Amino acid sequence: MLLIVDHEEVVRRFCGAVLSLNGFTVALAADAREAVEICQQVTPKPDLAIIDALLPRVSLAHLREDLHRIHPGMQFLFMAGVPDSELKARGLGDVPEELLLHKPFAPAELLSRVQMFV
Repeated sequence: MLLIVDHEEVVRRFCGAVLSLNGFTVALAADAREAVEICQQVTPKPDLAIIDALLPRVSLAHLREDLHRIHPGMQFLFMAGVPDSELKARGLGDVPEELLLHKPFAPAELLSRVQMFV
């Protein structure tokens, strides 16, 4: 199972549709609270969380910790629609490039990145 966390509905739906059409089971969350709730409730637990790196009103580090407490084996792929310089300015410069998907991205790019994890 995959968990998509993005405050933009169009991004959640796009990712969900692409991945569902390619055989993945997907859960969608609009924010950190909803992501944690989903992870607590679903079985099996998501193996991969695809998270907007710039979710409003949440620390990315705290969200990762919360999700890891629920499912220690969960992996993470981050999405960002801003230049690397903006990520660094927001304290996210340490996210490795292979864990970062730059918006906008094509369906094939999303699928290729997800397949690296599962």
